[in-house]
Amino acid sequence: MKTDHEIGFTLIELMVTLAVAAIVVTVGVPSFQEMVRNNRLATQANQLVSALNLARSEAIKRGARVTVCKTGDPNAAEPSCSATADWQQGFIVFVDNTHLAGNSKGVIDEPDERIRVFGALTGSTLRGGDNFAEGISYLASGVSEGIKAGGAKGLADGTFTLCSSGEGRAIVIGPTGRVRVAAEVKEC
Repeated sequence: MKTDHEIGFTLIELMVTLAVAAIVVTVGVPSFQEMVRNNRLATQANQLVSALNLARSEAIKRGARVTVCKTGDPNAAEPSCSATADWQQGFIVFVDNTHLAGNSKGVIDEPDERIRVFGALTGSTLRGGDNFAEGISYLASGVSEGIKAGGAKGLADGTFTLCSSGEGRAIVIGPTGRVRVAAEVKEC
């Protein structure tokens, strides 16, 4: 039979256990934080890639222009494109029925159909570069057309830059409109 003195941990055993736990936490937390940061960045890059691939595939499937534009309020009842918004605030994929009279390219007009609205990217910045300052359209052939500052348009390839906590990813649109995520970007 054991007495009360033989049950439990000694103070020395408890202190050693706490010291080992403190060392493990000190080593593990920075690695975990970096993993969370990298996963957030990859998720947000994939969100934009998903929007661009959706627009391209819908343009080919429908035989019509499909546009991705930035919006300042993705949670509005009927969100619209905004030249003054930032890409990280959210973006919209919509069928841009420019063949109809009175319908403008790159702007959601009455006959246009919103396909999907993507919400804000938290904790990151997203830049469209010169070729995609206001948006990007895909033609029925799948080729991309950039919507530059001021609404100027033209067949384009280029890069979106996604940055978070000093790290970044480049989302590259090739000359044929295909999208890929490049290696890490150093200029964030």
